[in-house]
Amino acid sequence: MVYDKIDDAVDEILHRISSNKALLGHPVLVTERIEPPQDIELPAIFIVPVGESGDSVDFHLTSADTEHSFQIVIIGYYTFRDTTHYRTLRKYGYECLRLVKGMGQKIRSLNIRGHARIQFGYYTMSDTLIYSFSITLDVKTMGV
Repeated sequence: MVYDKIDDAVDEILHRISSNKALLGHPVLVTERIEPPQDIELPAIFIVPVGESGDSVDFHLTSADTEHSFQIVIIGYYTFRDTTHYRTLRKYGYECLRLVKGMGQKIRSLNIRGHARIQFGYYTMSDTLIYSFSITLDVKTMGV
């Protein structure tokens, strides 16, 4: 089932990130979550399966299988005390992309379409400046 494939892929991403925390600024929390951080200790990395664009499902007339296209989003949240934070944030973002891309064109049984986007930004929460990277993986799989 598609939901099992998604769960397997999320578990693999969580494992790879958790096994390489030193490369990513030692996040204290690595979890599957869709809500933005509030009242949690940073740094943290969230995995958002089936991102905001949802799951686009194509039905096939000749089989029971359907083709699913969706996104998995990985978001890292950080606070910094020094002036090298822009470079450090970029480093963490690209290291995380490398860890995920290091799986080849598949994450378990999900095909990565050879396309990912990485963005960097910041926002203010309770007078604290929060910096973030966001990696969006375009995923395609067959299933019911």
